[in-house]
Amino acid sequence: MSKKTIILTIDSENMGNTLQAVKYLKYAHEHNLNIKGEMHLPFIMAFIAPEQLVELVASENPEVVIANDEPFIVANFYHNGELVKLFEQKGIQVINTELDLQQFNNEIDEDMRSKLKEAVNYAIEETFKSEEQNGAVIITNNANRKEVLDFTEYLGNSGISRIHIFDIDEFNHDIEIQVNKVIQKSDINKVIIYDKELMDESLLKYLHNLQSTLDISVSFADDIYDEMEQIHKMQSMSYS
Repeated sequence: MSKKTIILTIDSENMGNTLQAVKYLKYAHEHNLNIKGEMHLPFIMAFIAPEQLVELVASENPEVVIANDEPFIVANFYHNGELVKLFEQKGIQVINTELDLQQFNNEIDEDMRSKLKEAVNYAIEETFKSEEQNGAVIITNNANRKEVLDFTEYLGNSGISRIHIFDIDEFNHDIEIQVNKVIQKSDINKVIIYDKELMDESLLKYLHNLQSTLDISVSFADDIYDEMEQIHKMQSMSYS
């Protein structure tokens, strides 16, 4: 019986690339694997939150993970081979179709590993500095509620210094113009919908446009709580 397999990648076009897809399917056929799909994850997790990364992948119940992307190879090397072992503890086999991950890890000397860790830690620190410089727009239907005020305070304590709140009954063209002005004048990289009932066709279309043209992330408040908690965990791990 073929083994349920997931491709772990940072490239959202991996299986969309015909040549790459053919290579994976050929490999799967030759090794009795059943590719069920891909998981596109932020590979910074592989460096500073490997346990969480493994848990996310394990939630899909794969028997095999194909990890060919360079960040995974480097992250396993960064963790002295422990990343692959974390998957194995979950009963998940990790395969790189191009090389032997364990052999690669064993062939690298400690001086190179030390230099790599310095470079990765610097990149992580710069990433968090960049995150702290950005701001957010909150869209709610009642900004005076305690939970909204608590959420705003939570964002501020999490390093987001510029927060703009729009208290609206419904989304319309006038609100769109006001939000656009704030985004243009401030360093905004997040739009947060606090109340899901505000999501109608016009707001959905507007948010899609923000994501596709300005690369602004769109989230609900619950997602932000989860995201911020993850960032705090990553920071504590990266500086330990």
